[in-house]
Amino acid sequence: MEELALNFKKYIIIPQGAVVVLVPFVLWHLFRGNRILPLAVIQILAGVLLGPSVFGALDPDGFKALFGKELTGGVQGLALVAVTLFGFIAGTDADREQIAHAGRSVVAISLGGMAFTAAIGAVAGYFVARGYPCASPEQLSCATGRNPSLVLFAAAFALAVAIPALPILVILTRELGLMRARVGQVALASAGVGDVVSWASIALILPFAKGTGIGEALAVAVGGAGLNYLFLRHGATRYFEHLLAVGAAERVILSVIGITIFLSGTITAVAGLHPVIGAFMAGIFLPERIREFAAAKLDQPTQLVLMPFFFLNTGLNTSFDFADPVVWTLFGVGFLACAVGRVAGTMLAARAVGETWAFGLAAGSLLQTKGLMAIVVMTIFAKEQVVSQTTFSAAVVMALASTALTMPLVRLIMARFGDAVHGSGRRPAAAQTA
Repeated sequence: MEELALNFKKYIIIPQGAVVVLVPFVLWHLFRGNRILPLAVIQILAGVLLGPSVFGALDPDGFKALFGKELTGGVQGLALVAVTLFGFIAGTDADREQIAHAGRSVVAISLGGMAFTAAIGAVAGYFVARGYPCASPEQLSCATGRNPSLVLFAAAFALAVAIPALPILVILTRELGLMRARVGQVALASAGVGDVVSWASIALILPFAKGTGIGEALAVAVGGAGLNYLFLRHGATRYFEHLLAVGAAERVILSVIGITIFLSGTITAVAGLHPVIGAFMAGIFLPERIREFAAAKLDQPTQLVLMPFFFLNTGLNTSFDFADPVVWTLFGVGFLACAVGRVAGTMLAARAVGETWAFGLAAGSLLQTKGLMAIVVMTIFAKEQVVSQTTFSAAVVMALASTALTMPLVRLIMARFGDAVHGSGRRPAAAQTA
């Protein structure tokens, strides 16, 4: 028996992998959860269920045997690989041409809605941090991390509630039959613009979390991103063009894509930024044929096999007392800011550029979905100790609720307003001039 136990621990990542892929599959496929929620939401939920707040509370011995702290090193490593690849895929999802030629409506809806939501989130985050500061690093029921800056916490909170979730929005828009509808196209283009702005903002904020001054922080962010851009545009891109010109085998191209993703992540990580930022840049700046090829080859393996390890790692770090009022206060404030704030901000921005209220309501309901992006953002800031474990846990629940809300809310809007959502969304000329 002792030898069996030693073998189990020696190869623990394999049974962990079996469990972490099996649980969301059972919930999504066998229990027909796909009729209610998208896979990403089921995967996030599975990660939380496998964490200490549920599995750990129901079966402490079983949880310790499978996910004890000394057994999760492999999970953490695979989680970092998964989220780095996810960052790359998020970059490939962004339509560069659509972003470059974004019309007035897209820019206004994207930046106006984000700015409105971020402003609400920043103010709310500032007062939440003042109301629930951490008296010590060991204190669990608090908002801020060991890095006690209220401004940094407010900025992180604002980004978490304002960032769009382009990868999952693509899936939701397809499920809702809005890929060809103007509201779906505007929402996707707005999310693409928002993704770029959000990751640029994270790159600027991260150096401040390390205690550097404004000048040094800007130099680090711009220097790291600039070096990675040069690598991608003048190194990787030229080599990919050569590979395409000589008709290189797909496996060669895919190998070079993997090398490029991890080298980009290394450059931004060494510069003090997160590897995800480098990977996202790679997804944006590589040649279009390479982006499409990489997305087709990497999307499903990453989503179905690797991302469950990220969600498991998220669940293992999601630990809170369900009776803790701080968790639900943070969740409530964040959810109101990301859902109500984003919908209201998008409606106002859409109305300002001549769209109907119904069009703005539908677009805002799509753009409020947080998917994985809020969790990725909070993972980054939790690692830098800008936010506490309690805030991170509340953000996971917020992302679940926001994403789960999207499809039923948009379907309700579509049933109520019909052509105003599926059509052009423009107000009649007489109404616009009135």
